[in-house]
Amino acid sequence: MRSSAASDVYKRQEENRTYILREKTAPYGYETTEEIEFVVSENKETQKIEMIDKVVLVSKTDLVTGEELPGAELEVTDKDGNVIDKWTSTNVPHHVTGLEEGKEYTLTEKTCPYGYEVAESINFVVTTDKETQLVEMKDMPILKTIKVIKADSETKETIKAKFKFGIYEDPECTKLIKEVKADKESGTVTFEDLRYGTYYIKETKAPWGYQLSDKAVKVEINNEGTFADGELLEDNDSICTFTYYCLLYTSDAA
Repeated sequence: MRSSAASDVYKRQEENRTYILREKTAPYGYETTEEIEFVVSENKETQKIEMIDKVVLVSKTDLVTGEELPGAELEVTDKDGNVIDKWTSTNVPHHVTGLEEGKEYTLTEKTCPYGYEVAESINFVVTTDKETQLVEMKDMPILKTIKVIKADSETKETIKAKFKFGIYEDPECTKLIKEVKADKESGTVTFEDLRYGTYYIKETKAPWGYQLSDKAVKVEINNEGTFADGELLEDNDSICTFTYYCLLYTSDAA
C-alpha cells in the first residue's frame, strides 16, 4: 500500500538539500516503514517520493492438513515483552498491526484449539523488502492409535487368524471411515492417527470358525483420555488397546 503522505508533492523544500520522510503511524493492517532520506533535485521536474507500507500476515494452520486453524489465542510481543498485537485465529491469516520494519518480534500461542498441542513460539524479524511477509505457526493435532485384540470369548486366548475390522462415524456403522486387515502374527488390528472425537469399531470379517459379531464398540478420544464403551483405556505412548471377544461358530449357534 502506498501511504497518502508518500504521494505528496514537496513544493517548499530547498533544492539540493537532504530531507527525511518518516511515517509516524501506519494504516491499520500495515507496518511502519523505514524512513526515507532524499535530496531535492535541482531540475524543475515534479519530484515524487514514494513510501510503500509492508504487510505482515500470521497464518495459524493444522500441521497435518495445512488448513487454517480457527480458535487459537495468539499474541506478538517485542524484544522487551510488550504486547504489540493479539487476536484469536480464524479461517484466514491475520494482518498484524503495530510492527516496524527491521525489528525483531515473537509470536506466541497462548491457548490452542481443542484437540491440538500448543506450538513453540516463533521469533521473526520484519523484513525491509516490500513483499508481503507470511509467518506461519503450525499446530500438531493430538493423535491416538487404537489397537484391537481379537480373542476367544471362552478361552480368552488371542485369535491369530485372518479377520477385518472397520471404524465408523455413526453408531449404526453405515459411514465407514476405514477397514483394516488383521495382523495374523499378533491377532490384532490397528487404527492409527485418530483425532479427538467419537468412533465406532466393529468386526467386518470374522476368523474362520467364528461367528461374525454385530457388536459396535464406542470409542471416545478427548482431553480426559481414550474410552471404549465408557471404560478408560491405558495409554502407552498414545497407543490404547482393548479386547474384542467372539464366539465359535457351532451348529447350535446356527
